[in-house]
Amino acid sequence: MLYFATKSGQEFPRGYLLSAGADIQALKSSTGAHTVQDLTGKKITIKLDTWKGKAVLRIDAQPVKD
Repeated sequence: MLYFATKSGQEFPRGYLLSAGADIQALKSSTGAHTVQDLTGKKITIKLDTWKGKAVLRIDAQPVKD
């Protein structure tokens, strides 16, 4: 489970469950993280995608540009 801060710095009210292998690989690609501790403070982009015809949220594999 990942928890986020929004662009304004507020804590997002829900966590994001990493349930798909594609999300885990995208998280590694976008942050360069090798461990959970490496993720603290990293920025990622969540995008809308489809899976089996339904809308789902996915982690974008592209690193966030500041």
